[in-house]
Amino acid sequence: MTEKQMFDLLVTEGLSEHGAAALLGHFQAESGLNPRNLQNIYEKKLGFTDDTYTVAVDSGSYAGFVRDCAGYGLAQWTHRARKKGLLEFAQAAGKSVGDAAMQLKFALYELKAHYKGVLMALKTATDIRAASDIVLTQYERPADQSEAVKQNRAGYGREIYRHYSGKMAGGGITEAQARQKLVSVATQWCGRKESDGSHREIIDIYNGHAPLARGYKVKYTDAWCATFGSAAAIAAGYTDIIPTECGCGQMIE
Repeated sequence: MTEKQMFDLLVTEGLSEHGAAALLGHFQAESGLNPRNLQNIYEKKLGFTDDTYTVAVDSGSYAGFVRDCAGYGLAQWTHRARKKGLLEFAQAAGKSVGDAAMQLKFALYELKAHYKGVLMALKTATDIRAASDIVLTQYERPADQSEAVKQNRAGYGREIYRHYSGKMAGGGITEAQARQKLVSVATQWCGRKESDGSHREIIDIYNGHAPLARGYKVKYTDAWCATFGSAAAIAAGYTDIIPTECGCGQMIE
C-alpha cells in the first residue's frame, strides 16, 4: 500500500487532510510507514525479521505476539491489550496482521472507541502541528515528548500533506529527514525475494502507478532492480525528483 493510498483511506474515512497527514506523520516516525515493522531491538531478541515475525504470527506458529512487549506495525503497538485488539481485528477481517489498510482501520477503531477527543481533533484539524501534538500526547504517548520530537513529527506530517493535498504554503521537512524517508521506505523491503513471492508487493506498487514507463507492466518473473528503485520513489512520494523506470539502462538515460 503506497503512502498516497494510506492518505486517501484516512480522508475517505472522515479525517481532514491535515488530520490524515498528522496521523501518518506519526506512523512515519514510528515505523517508516512499514506495517510489518517489528521494533528493531526485538529482532535479535526474538530471532525474527519483520517478515518472518509477521508470517509466524499469521500462521499461529508464534503465540507470543500479545505478550512479547515488542512494538509492531504502523503505530508500533506495544501494550498487551492493544496488540491483542490488533490481532483480533486482523483475524476478524481475514487479513494479515501486517496488512496496512487493516492497521489503519484498526487505528481508527481505537480512536473511535478509546480516544474520541483525538479522533474529533483529526476530523476537524486545520493545523498540522496542533493535530500532531494531540496525537503525540494523547494517542502515541512516547516517552520522549520534547519540543524536538514535536517538531520532527509535525515535519513528517507537513511533508505528507505537501505531497498529497497540494494546498500547503511553506513548511516541510529538512533535507536529512527527506533522505531518511526514502531510506526508510527502501529498507522495509530488505529480505524480499522471488523464492517466496514476497517481492511481489514491490512490483505491485510500481505497476499501480501511472503512467507506466514505456507502457510496460512488470511481470513477477522479470528482473526488478530498477523497479525496486522506482517503487521506493513512488511509496515515498518522490516521483517528481526520481523518474520511474523498470529498466536500468532506461533509468540511467
